[in-house]
Amino acid sequence: MKMKLCQTCISIFFFLLIGLLTSQSALDYKAFEKIRVHIVNGFQSETLQVHCKSKENDLGDRNIPVNQEFSWKFHINIWRSTLFFCDTRWSRGHKRFDAFAVRYALMDYCNGNCVWKANETAIFLLDNRNQTYIELHGWE
Repeated sequence: MKMKLCQTCISIFFFLLIGLLTSQSALDYKAFEKIRVHIVNGFQSETLQVHCKSKENDLGDRNIPVNQEFSWKFHINIWRSTLFFCDTRWSRGHKRFDAFAVRYALMDYCNGNCVWKANETAIFLLDNRNQTYIELHGWE
C-alpha cells in the first residue's frame, strides 16, 4: 500500500513538472535561456557610475565611459522572481531602477536582451520589437 502511494506521488510530481516546463508562461519567460542586460552610457562627455545587484548577486561598482556599456547575463530563477536593480549616478543626477524584473512587462520589450541607455535627459529602454528607445526614468 505504501509503495503504491509513493509511486503515485512520484507520478504526480513528474506530471506537474512536465506541465510547468511546457507551459506557455515558462516559454514566455525563457526559462532555459540566459537573459542579458546592458547599461549603455549615452552621455556626450561624462562617465556613468553604476552599481547593479540582485538578492543573490552584487555586480559591484562600475564606471562606464562614454559610448561604452556594462552587461551581464543570468538565468531566471525557478520561482520567476528574479530582480536586478541598478543605482546610476552622474554629476547632475541619480536614479535607482529595476534593470530586470520578471513581474514587469520588461520581457515584452526586451525579449531576453534588455538594453538600457542613459543620457543627459533620462534613462531609456530599447523596445526590441521595433528598435526604438522608450523613456522610462527621469533623473532625480
